[in-house]
Amino acid sequence: MWRPADRAGIKPGDTLLRIDLDELTPLKKPGFAMETEAKVVIRPGASSETKGVTISTPKAKHRDNPTAEPRAVEASVKDGIGILKVSPFPGKLGIDFARDVSNAIETDLKGVEALIIDLRGNPGGGAGGLRLVSVLTSGRLPIGYSLDRKLADCPRMRRMPT
Repeated sequence: MWRPADRAGIKPGDTLLRIDLDELTPLKKPGFAMETEAKVVIRPGASSETKGVTISTPKAKHRDNPTAEPRAVEASVKDGIGILKVSPFPGKLGIDFARDVSNAIETDLKGVEALIIDLRGNPGGGAGGLRLVSVLTSGRLPIGYSLDRKLADCPRMRRMPT
């Protein structure tokens, strides 16, 4: 399970009818505060019946990106295919994220025949993305290297840009 709605058993195609006691209307955007529980009423799929579930949102781990899940990386394997789910890169430097990616690749996803990286909900950018890309390159090639360019043609950063 990945997001609060997933953990509550809500599936794509379910209709959200009510949050706590507030009935939803088409133009009303639902909101869920961090570190809370909300009782919601849904209509599963095409069913005519409704059911109540509770959505629990985690404590915000990162002040600059409060919707980032405390666990930024989740790995699973199905039929020899590794699936790496990546939420928004948390923190300014992505140090925790980089460690989690390395751990997932070295343990949970070791020896898979193929790898799917699920970046839904991740806007990209930042140092965390560089770590993710680095696990996809074999050897020590600079990011941006391709077979039709010579290694010497790749720009080198001698210092941090200002």
